[in-house]
Amino acid sequence: MNVLYGLDQLTLLNKKKDFAITLGNFDGLHLGHQNILNQLVKISKDHAVITFSNHPSEIIRPEAPTH
Repeated sequence: MNVLYGLDQLTLLNKKKDFAITLGNFDGLHLGHQNILNQLVKISKDHAVITFSNHPSEIIRPEAPTH
C-alpha cells in the first residue's frame, strides 16, 4: 500500500493503464465502507482510495463540524 499526500502525487498512477479510484470520507470500516472497498478491488487490481485528513464538514459547516 502506498500513502500519497496530495492529489499531485496521483501522477504516480498515470503509468497504469487501468485503475479504479473511489473518493469519500472513509472514517471507519463499517459495512458500507467495506462494501465500497470490496467492489473497488473487484473492478481493478490497481486501485486507489482518496479520503480527507480533516472531515469535509469542517469546511462546509465550520460552526458544527463532525468529529
